[in-house]
Amino acid sequence: MSAALRKQLQTSDVLWMPNAIIADTKLTPGAKFLYSVLLNHSWKAPIVCPSHGALAREIGASVRATRNYIDELKRAKLIALQTRPGKPSLYSVARH
Repeated sequence: MSAALRKQLQTSDVLWMPNAIIADTKLTPGAKFLYSVLLNHSWKAPIVCPSHGALAREIGASVRATRNYIDELKRAKLIALQTRPGKPSLYSVARH
């Protein structure tokens, strides 16, 4: 990815999703959308820590559904997650 495109993504209000993720028939649409949201957050910092509630509000889903999408993305190795008791989890997003 070019430096110019990376800079544009960091300052853009547009969600970006790699074609490989769009074409992945094993992922649910909700998991794809959550991946795109996490990817958008990760352009600003390599490790992000939005709460499950904040992510749920961003994607318009319940917290339970959001957790299921997180589990789906972890199984697909698209995100790595570090849980922290009493604090939001830390997410590292794989870029494709």
